[in-house]
Amino acid sequence: MRFYSGRKPEQSLCITFSKGGCVYDQRQHKRFINCQPDITDKIRAYTETMELAEAVDRAINECIEEDILRDFLMEHKAEARAMSIFEYDQERHMQQEREAGIEKGRRQGEEQLLRRQVQKKLAKGMNISDIAEALEETEERIREIAAEVAGEQKE
Repeated sequence: MRFYSGRKPEQSLCITFSKGGCVYDQRQHKRFINCQPDITDKIRAYTETMELAEAVDRAINECIEEDILRDFLMEHKAEARAMSIFEYDQERHMQQEREAGIEKGRRQGEEQLLRRQVQKKLAKGMNISDIAEALEETEERIREIAAEVAGEQKE
C-alpha cells in the first residue's frame, strides 16, 4: 500500500507498506520503521465480521495501541485510513474479477464437454430422448446442441 503525506507527491513523503509489514520512505530509499506485523492482515481478518471502514479504523487503532507503526500512524492516520480503504477495495475487486473469470471458464468447459458428449452419442445413433436421460439434461437442451453440432458439420 502506498500513499503520499502531502498534496503534491513530489513534495511529500512517499510511504509503502510492504507485505512483510515494513514501511519505507520511497523518496529517501530507506526503511524508517522496523518490520512489524502487516496491518493489512488485521484489516482482512476484521472485514469478515464488519464493514471495511470500521475494520480499517479498528486495525489502525489496534496497531497504535500495540505500538505497531505507532508514530507513523499517529501522524498520518487519516491518510493511512484512506489508502487502506482504497487499496483493500481495489484488491477485493481484482479478486472478484479473478473468481468471475474462473467461473466463466468452468462453465465454458462444462458446455464444451456436454457438446462433445452429445456429438459422440449422436454419432453412435442414440436418439435425443436417450441422450437427454443419459446426460441428465432436458430434451430441449439436447435438441439445441444437436442442431448447433449439425450446423457446424455442414460448414
